Amino acid sequence: MFDDEVFVFTPKGDVIALPMGSTIIDFAYAIHTEVGNKMIGAKINGMIAPIDKIPQTGEIVEILTSQSSKGPSRDWLKIVKTGEARAKIRQWFKKERREENIANGRVQKFLKENTLEEQGYQMGDGKTSVKDVIKAADAEAKQNIIELKKQIEEAITSKRTASFDSLYDVCEREN
Repeated sequence: MFDDEVFVFTPKGDVIALPMGSTIIDFAYAIHTEVGNKMIGAKINGMIAPIDKIPQTGEIVEILTSQSSKGPSRDWLKIVKTGEARAKIRQWFKKERREENIANGRVQKFLKENTLEEQGYQMGDGKTSVKDVIKAADAEAKQNIIELKKQIEEAITSKRTASFDSLYDVCEREN
């Protein structure tokens, strides 16, 4: 009759319908976005269960949450079954890691604009070897990339806006 769905109970007795194969993470996001974002574990029928466990029809699932939770893991995107849960996890990363994503985007732009091919070196032309390209690479450019990497690591760990401004300045200076 309902071969493509499972019906799982909350501790209060509410029934949550999930697609077959859904995990505890899907269940948490089906209850509420913040429940999923703050989830640190789960119990099925009173027993601790891994978050990638697939609940069966009739089981009682309790989501364990914490206000000090750092949010979902990127690995959860590989585990969840429902598009709803996947979208909510992606939304969290876009919102919570905006500064990190901006820094990563700037790095990608910098690296794209400063590739060896952009500087006039082409591989596979029969004339330029890898050794020639490495010799031709400018020591100052290498140092700029090392400095950029340090600033990105510092910005990510400290999450200071000032670090991103200086990172932006470095990228602008290189262009």
